[in-house]
Amino acid sequence: MTTVVLIQQGGTGANNASDAVNALGAVANTGGVITGNLNVAATLITQNVLPDANVTYDLGSNTARFKDLWLSNSTIHLGEANISSNGGNIVVSSISITQDMVVDGAIAFSGNNYGTAGQVLTSNGSGTPPLWLDAGGGLPEINIVSETTVTAIAGQHYVLTNVAQTTITLSASPSEGDVVYISARNSLSNNLIVPNGNNFESNSSNVIIDLPPYSLQLRYINSTLGWILI
Repeated sequence: MTTVVLIQQGGTGANNASDAVNALGAVANTGGVITGNLNVAATLITQNVLPDANVTYDLGSNTARFKDLWLSNSTIHLGEANISSNGGNIVVSSISITQDMVVDGAIAFSGNNYGTAGQVLTSNGSGTPPLWLDAGGGLPEINIVSETTVTAIAGQHYVLTNVAQTTITLSASPSEGDVVYISARNSLSNNLIVPNGNNFESNSSNVIIDLPPYSLQLRYINSTLGWILI
């Protein structure tokens, strides 16, 4: 036999529940107030469940916890942060880690970017994402440049092969210690290096390298010296 407990508000015979309500079946609440415990053996929720006051009540406690929480892939609004599911991945709007973090799996940035064997995760300066770069003492990644322009990234080796003048633009916001490698194999004496708002050997002018073939290693020192040849 199905048990239905009806708690309504207003009208003849209306009831509010101040003691515990125990039901083996459904509980229909049309506006009454339950201030005691509500114990329901089997029920289905067919409407939103809302507290009567904002930021006042808990769902469970430290000693009375729910076992599992099953949700769809819609967003959980946790304070000012949003947590959602993207396939098998958890998406967090922003995260601040104040304690040790143990990662049991791969770390990737900008999609499935796992770097290559022997690389390390390196900061590229404030406001930019970290990059996978070759560890100190290793060889930089080779980039064959067949175009006439290229924007250089720290830790990379650019080999110029275009038969026309090639322009290498350095980073606008380099970090101290950044290194860029350039090899001119197009046999030209007019390849151009653009410091991009920074100094090159204490000078802010563009630099033409006129000693082909050549290989250069540039290192950013500070805002005064800028990039230097090493």
